[in-house]
Amino acid sequence: MIQDFGEKIDGAAKDRWRLFRRRLDMVADGDVSRHTLAEIFPEPNYTAEISAGASSTVMSFIRTCRESIEKKPPAGSRNLLGWVSSVTKMRRMCRSILDSGVDAERIITHLEAQGRAGSAMLARVRAYDAIGHDSSLRDYSIGQSRFRSYDGITYNPPQVMWVCQSRKNRFEAVSQDFETVIDRLRDHLQEHAENRVAADAPRTRVISFSIYSYRSDPGTFWVGRKIGRTYMDLMSFPTSRQAQDYRRDHHDELVALHDARRRQAPERGGENADRVGPDWRGGRDISPGEFHATFQFRGVQFGNYVEGPKRQRDLNDAYDGLMDLSLALGVAPQALSLDGRLGLAFGARGTGGRNPAKAHYEPIETVINLTKNNGAGSLAHEWFHAHDNLIGRIGRGLSTYASRIQVGSSQNLTYDDRVRIDAHARLAEDLRAMPIAERSRNADRWRSSPYFGLSEEITARSFEAWVIDRLDRLDIRNDYLANILSLEVFAILDGDSQRYPYPTEAEMPRLRAAFEDMFRAEGPIVASLGGPHEHEVHERPGAAREARSVAPSPPDEDLRPPVACASGTPAIASDAPAGRAVERQLAEPVQMDLFEALNPEPGEEISFG
Repeated sequence: MIQDFGEKIDGAAKDRWRLFRRRLDMVADGDVSRHTLAEIFPEPNYTAEISAGASSTVMSFIRTCRESIEKKPPAGSRNLLGWVSSVTKMRRMCRSILDSGVDAERIITHLEAQGRAGSAMLARVRAYDAIGHDSSLRDYSIGQSRFRSYDGITYNPPQVMWVCQSRKNRFEAVSQDFETVIDRLRDHLQEHAENRVAADAPRTRVISFSIYSYRSDPGTFWVGRKIGRTYMDLMSFPTSRQAQDYRRDHHDELVALHDARRRQAPERGGENADRVGPDWRGGRDISPGEFHATFQFRGVQFGNYVEGPKRQRDLNDAYDGLMDLSLALGVAPQALSLDGRLGLAFGARGTGGRNPAKAHYEPIETVINLTKNNGAGSLAHEWFHAHDNLIGRIGRGLSTYASRIQVGSSQNLTYDDRVRIDAHARLAEDLRAMPIAERSRNADRWRSSPYFGLSEEITARSFEAWVIDRLDRLDIRNDYLANILSLEVFAILDGDSQRYPYPTEAEMPRLRAAFEDMFRAEGPIVASLGGPHEHEVHERPGAAREARSVAPSPPDEDLRPPVACASGTPAIASDAPAGRAVERQLAEPVQMDLFEALNPEPGEEISFG
């Protein structure tokens, strides 16, 4: 059976390494205000890190630091600048600890010397060390207070006691002995966890629906649900009483309409057609050694549950797909590994669960993962993400995509870096001015967070379309690279062609011109990939076009929408010709004066000596 080869790639589900330090570099300090705390200061799996050998006290200290950060103020708030400063200092402190290998004893010694604020931090660190990390202590304050009397007992002189309390969870423990307070806290958390498990027992699904009208039409009353800032209109009635009666008597029907509206048809075909194109492998299985020599990926990884024969098929399909992609781009095969920085994984890094991603790209590890069962058809999309990211991170954080950067905003970089970043940024700007951008935003309308409308997703899906088009002109079909449902098929399955997140046939001429300008032989992008390369291709004229005369298969499951409700959006007919169009998958904070105690003035180094 084929084994992993090349450099070991960190972060596989089967062999998870501690990546917390590297994740702290995902967002550059100058970009902190534009990102969430989860992106700026990702939360590690504390228990797993300790099990892997990390110091319990160090991990408890890092958690204490992170949980002391207050909720991010909204954009435009006068408090945002202070929040950014606090997060930046906190993150810098944790980097210093991790980089210098500070041990538990030095952290404790330093906190003990910091007075009351340091004592409060140390108490929380000790509490996590004693209790573990199964429950968060964010809503609990732990410290010492002076009592003249407590529980009917008078103290003269006043007595210093340990206090742990949470108004939110109605808990208080007071004792002269720290261990006694922690024991009571442990019992409380255990009881709280048991109650939570009981509360999470399976129960009937409940969705609340609202009744409302619009100022533009006050005589129509809607039953619907607010999602984000938008109302999903489900049923309309001429009177408020009728709307109330319907909401009371037809809850299940409203839930069904709600779920149908939120459900999005897949963008990829249900299965991949046989490849048509040059026989790059000469009919033989490709070996790991030849695959590595041809593309020079940093490493190639297989999941534990990817069987031996499947590993060989994946390697063969990836080899053919990457050779076809290098031909489409006009670059050497080894250029696709992006100077040997890119890793490739087959079913090794997914998390499973409900509706898992078919494939994904990890900017921290610079690796593409194709899932065991559904990854085929996503390779071109994820490769473009990798290229977009490696160009975008120049002078910025690890998670930056060039397609999110404004044209002309990289003046502090070298000329070569500027023109490469601007090539991606200009492409994204062109695509945002095309109808695909509006349709992608429509596809996000009922999602809890944007996905299809993100610049890096629009450019990656458009790249898939261009690769299909480019290979078509070379008489090649490779669904392993990209396999997209046509607009016509998507509209039948989804019921709304205005949510189609790929370019239409009408948009292809403009899109083709944009990508061919970006990947022109004498341009900066091809130069960064090692320059143009001539391939020896033995063509089979007409074979790919003959194969494409058969429409791609839709997914197996029946995703046709139910009969549209009163406010349902009708499918919009397309003038595009039938055939293969383009497709895609894709509390109350603890109060402590932390920074005064532990953060230096700007420019000073943090020392734990």
